Amino acid sequence: MNIDTAYEFVKDLANKDQRGFIPSAKFNRYAERAQMEVFMQRYGNPKEYQPGRPIPRIAYDMTQKIHDDLRPFLKPWILSIDRNGQAPYPADYVHPSAIRYVVYSGDSSYETPVEVIPDDKAGYRLSSTVVPPSRQYPICVLYDQHIQFYPASLGSVKFSYLRQPRIPKWGFTIVNSREVYDAGSSVDFEFPDEVHNEICIKILSYVGIKMREPELVQYAEGKDRQGI
Repeated sequence: MNIDTAYEFVKDLANKDQRGFIPSAKFNRYAERAQMEVFMQRYGNPKEYQPGRPIPRIAYDMTQKIHDDLRPFLKPWILSIDRNGQAPYPADYVHPSAIRYVVYSGDSSYETPVEVIPDDKAGYRLSSTVVPPSRQYPICVLYDQHIQFYPASLGSVKFSYLRQPRIPKWGFTIVNSREVYDAGSSVDFEFPDEVHNEICIKILSYVGIKMREPELVQYAEGKDRQGI
């Protein structure tokens, strides 16, 4: 469904006793948060970690369905690495999917994975005489503002990652003092269509909490548990 259909759907369900009108500005705010909540659930919510088991029930690449849901946000990129071995993150970066370096050998070439290691393990690898970082076996460390690559002379790598979702928006023009949907200024949800109901249900949950309508909240949470 496009964002207009989603807005109408949410308004219809929220319009209990004619008290459920949702202004477009509020819908847009709730839609942004609801989409991000669904994104974080698919990506991996750390709040679901259990003691001794730092793996959430749902996480990126855990199943093909989750991978398919997040596929619209998987973005290929070429990272340029400076002489110090550092590369900035893309502006819309969320999570790395794969990092590969192209090794050239004579007239042929092949891609080798770049191993992501924790910062506290970098020293061991750099001083290792058995498995030191090399062009055939490069490594990197993910820091706050940049990625540090070893060896520093790689030049560039192929970098695929999950990007941030675009902010959904119900855009409109004013006709006869009323807001009328405008597709040109609107932004639809990027998730596959089968995920849109879930996003709408989360919007309803936000609306119910704001309006203090317990029945609406219960309805939304029930549908969420059913995976609808």
